[in-house]
Amino acid sequence: MPDQEQTLRAQFDLLHSGQESVQALTLLDIGDETTEVISASGTSAPIRLTLAIGAQKTAREFLSHTPPSAADMERAIMDVEDQVARASACLPPDSTLFAISAPLREIALLAGAPDQNPTQLSRAALEQTFEQLAQASMGAPARRDLPNTPEFAARLLILREWMHHLRFASITLLS
Repeated sequence: MPDQEQTLRAQFDLLHSGQESVQALTLLDIGDETTEVISASGTSAPIRLTLAIGAQKTAREFLSHTPPSAADMERAIMDVEDQVARASACLPPDSTLFAISAPLREIALLAGAPDQNPTQLSRAALEQTFEQLAQASMGAPARRDLPNTPEFAARLLILREWMHHLRFASITLLS
């Protein structure tokens, strides 16, 4: 059985070969314990990064309340920002962001993206959804259709910080 690195590399190679119009491509995989990234520009060799943030790991280490408290969120954001900063110098400029992920697709649909393949999620729509989670962390009523789990909150937070700090305008999610 292929490991996560081989699977991600195979997905990247397939995606890269099917996106001739894309000059630079980044594939993001927010796993349970780590976040894996593969990125390349033109015909250059892909760069692979493993970040020490993942949905379960971040939830376990920082999000001890349901919904997460404002203090939980702030601590998690600081850790995720530190990890995301590692990637900023490694990614090609003007890269197009992709993911092949059912949990990220769920986030996109909850943020109002159309239910189609591929699905496009804008940073603005993601920010609105994240803001609803942030408001719930400060005591506002939580949106009923948002999953009320620390893992969902962590995955949403990681994706938000990734797109916000690395200035991706959107992410294309493939089934």
